[in-house]
Amino acid sequence: MNRVVPNSSFAAGVAESGADKDAEAGSATALSMQADAVRTNRRQHDAEKTFGNHSRRAFTMIELTVVLLIAAIAASAVTLRMRRPLQTAKARNLAGAIGQFDRVTRVAAQQQDRPLVIRIDPAGGVLVRTDHAGRRLETPPLRLPKGFRITELWIQRRRSVEQRHSIPISRQGLSPSYAMLIIGDGHRQWIATAGLTGLSFQPETDAQARDMFAEIGPRSNAR
Repeated sequence: MNRVVPNSSFAAGVAESGADKDAEAGSATALSMQADAVRTNRRQHDAEKTFGNHSRRAFTMIELTVVLLIAAIAASAVTLRMRRPLQTAKARNLAGAIGQFDRVTRVAAQQQDRPLVIRIDPAGGVLVRTDHAGRRLETPPLRLPKGFRITELWIQRRRSVEQRHSIPISRQGLSPSYAMLIIGDGHRQWIATAGLTGLSFQPETDAQARDMFAEIGPRSNAR
């Protein structure tokens, strides 16, 4: 019976081949672990980046909200600060318009050589010109701006309690002295008119209005 003697070269080759396979398997495992680590790091980096972006976006919105709030507060403060002067200016402009309406009526009475009347309707907030018979002239009325109203009217030191008031203007352009109180937008404005001269004044307070009216309104001058 013949015995087979193992070839040493073949055995060595087999052993070397097994070692190579083990090395390749180990290398593949290492590469796989390295790839897993890279993917893990990348996911972690992406998550940190996303979280950072959200945090920055939220912080920016907070900043924008604060800025808008500060701007709104500043605008409110400026509005409140400017409101009083604007109210005063509007009331003074209206008082000036009423004085001008009176002067134009006096000039018209002189030019037309006939008595005219300024009729005041506090409820309607309007002043109109009429002749002595009550017929309206073909001239535009004076309407008070929205929010303004005439609350008091004094004629010859007497407070008028009529719903509609009449200021007679003579053909010489003379009238009783009168004063009215205008209220609007939280502001009070007096306007007093001297019957002899037609000059208008704007007292600052009720006391000044009474004192001024006492001086300019001692008697009636309308005829």
